[in-house]
Amino acid sequence: MKVSVAWTAREWTECVWMAAICILLHLLLCSGTYASICSEI
Repeated sequence: MKVSVAWTAREWTECVWMAAICILLHLLLCSGTYASICSEI
């Protein structure tokens, strides 16, 4: 069985978007009123 290691452009794009959204949400929450929660994690 041959497993393809190379991802398609679509998979890479989705992965990058998900990572970017997660980082942005984390930054927004940590810079806002939830900063105390983020410091505990």
